[in-house]
Amino acid sequence: MGTGKLILTNHALERFHERFHAVYPNFRGDAEKKLRKLLAAAKPERIDALKRLERLERHGDTEYYTTQCGWRFVVAVEEDGTRLLVTAERVCRLQNKGVKVCV
Repeated sequence: MGTGKLILTNHALERFHERFHAVYPNFRGDAEKKLRKLLAAAKPERIDALKRLERLERHGDTEYYTTQCGWRFVVAVEEDGTRLLVTAERVCRLQNKGVKVCV
């Protein structure tokens, strides 16, 4: 995806730190640097229509990106074209709550 014209919101940074450390509790590096690397490697994702409608109500027009290691990034697109990272989450929703393994 790249991070060229992408604004990282405080909410997205907080969620990433929280979820990243839940999955990787022994990580001692710079989590924001790790986030930027993951964003650079993320690929566009298509989500089902119902989930898209849910997110449309919450965030407006959004784009979705995922990584091979299980991260999903939700990017809101403003009317002027500004792109905002609104949240970072695990594709396996249980991991957003700190559960280590997904089935």
